[in-house]
Amino acid sequence: MLAVIVYPTGQVVLDDLGCHKGLAKDTEAFADLLLQCTAFDAEWDDTDEWNALTLQAVAYLRQDLKAEAFVASAESNTFAAVRKKASVLRRRLGGERAAGPTAGSLEEEGICMPGVLSMNTRVQCPVCMVMQQELLRCPQCRNVGYCSMQHLQEDAPRHSVWCSSRAETPSVN
Repeated sequence: MLAVIVYPTGQVVLDDLGCHKGLAKDTEAFADLLLQCTAFDAEWDDTDEWNALTLQAVAYLRQDLKAEAFVASAESNTFAAVRKKASVLRRRLGGERAAGPTAGSLEEEGICMPGVLSMNTRVQCPVCMVMQQELLRCPQCRNVGYCSMQHLQEDAPRHSVWCSSRAETPSVN
């Protein structure tokens, strides 16, 4: 479940959504995380484990964190990608479970929402799914393993968004 992070200034982590300064990539990555946590799978019902957690996350954001105000602020963010993602998040918090990008979608504008992989990437290459003992590790976070340099480089754009080091892209040292 999402935890409330309160900064020494009294701001909460959701304030970062409406941030008009700083790194657009960081604000957008936070919006991506919230979208992943609220992504209801319409192929399954409410009792599905993923959907049950999604509904809990939406309820927590809406009721406990009063996230609608933060999301409304994010819809006026100076970064177009954040505005569009905040709009989708607002619709999800409003009960539109399957809300996603629409006409003029994020993909059409070249704005991507890289997925979180549903596998243990510490022991399995996220590109080809091969499992082996000795994997080539992301040089920044050391958390994700690849079977080859080619697969590390191929996955770099997706992984760089989620890399715990928050480096621009995984690179080889």
